[in-house]
Amino acid sequence: MEGSKTDTGDIQRGDGGAERDSTADWLLPVEATPPLVGELEAKVDEAIVLARSSERAAQASRETAFASEQRARASEETARASERIARASEDAVRAIGAQVAEIGDRAADAAMQARRAADLAERASEAALTVARDPAPAAGQDPGGPDPAAGSLEDAWLRGFTERADRVMARLQAVERRLTPTRG
Repeated sequence: MEGSKTDTGDIQRGDGGAERDSTADWLLPVEATPPLVGELEAKVDEAIVLARSSERAAQASRETAFASEQRARASEETARASERIARASEDAVRAIGAQVAEIGDRAADAAMQARRAADLAERASEAALTVARDPAPAAGQDPGGPDPAAGSLEDAWLRGFTERADRVMARLQAVERRLTPTRG
């Protein structure tokens, strides 16, 4: 057998000569020497510590990500609620604007009517003063008073205004009677 080892540690050679192994044949250079068992154990312990630290860091990262996700969802809901409030506010502003415009229009109409009423009241006052100073009928006028058919549109409006004012006064007096406690 070529290259086989015998019990005595001799190498059998095909040529029949025996040569003994030397220890130097089995020595490794220093840079190729494998680590000792103690060194390997220390490296394994260090790797375990590092792995446990990495696991804790990963768990902390997951928890942080979960908390961030919850905050993002809460922020999103807050943004939706803010948007709904903004839309409702815009609608309210539009509605109020329309009401203000309508009130302004009514106020302008009321001011015009008040101005017309004041003008007619002034004319009526002047006419009443004229009649009070000169009770005699004017030339060409019927002593029974002016012809109602010949009156102007403003005179008809003034009569209507006076009649409405009398009705309002009667209502106010009735309310006043109800609100005033009776004595007795």
